[in-house]
Amino acid sequence: MGYVGDTHSPLFYDVGSLPRTCGSLRLSPWVPHCFPHILDRLAYALPMFVLGGLGGNMRLFREPEPRFGDRPWLTLLLLWWPVTFPIAFVLPSRLPDITLPIVIFSIILGVTIGVTEEILWRGVYVKLFPNDIWLKYIYPSIGFALWHIDPLSVTGFRLPGGIPAFVFFALLLGLTWGYYAQKTGSIRWCTIAHIIHDSFGLGAFTYIAWLS
Repeated sequence: MGYVGDTHSPLFYDVGSLPRTCGSLRLSPWVPHCFPHILDRLAYALPMFVLGGLGGNMRLFREPEPRFGDRPWLTLLLLWWPVTFPIAFVLPSRLPDITLPIVIFSIILGVTIGVTEEILWRGVYVKLFPNDIWLKYIYPSIGFALWHIDPLSVTGFRLPGGIPAFVFFALLLGLTWGYYAQKTGSIRWCTIAHIIHDSFGLGAFTYIAWLS
């Protein structure tokens, strides 16, 4: 997942941490810094396709039957509640600074991060351990949370909430999207929810902060 302000949750949003150059973003100096991150994401997801075969991994995105499991109301609630966070906490305060490049590259980042993280942290475990609730759901949800500490080794963490809150929010997302995956054996809708969540999080602003 990716949000503005060098974090992955609106719990850590801090308008003062963003540079004042957001409104004048230019593609040429920024794009080279964006695509290494995208390539990095693709690099760790690529083995998942190679090991399972393209067809096998694409089946992870199939439409399950029933579509949202045996409790569709609960599944839908868990799938979509995270999307309200960036819409409520990020978009309103960022609207004056949003530019077309910000929108385009936030969507690119959202798609890249959403697809690769869902393959890695939901699809692989559901596929390999379909009958083990701990290995297909609990363990990868915890791993997903702890794995999100990794960006802190590069960006640092100076915003409110601290590492415990950061990891807790990631754990909630892991359990939320993992519920759908372990119930249906598919990652179609949790991937779509993840993409929308991260796109609305306007992760492109993070790169402006890194470059400033």
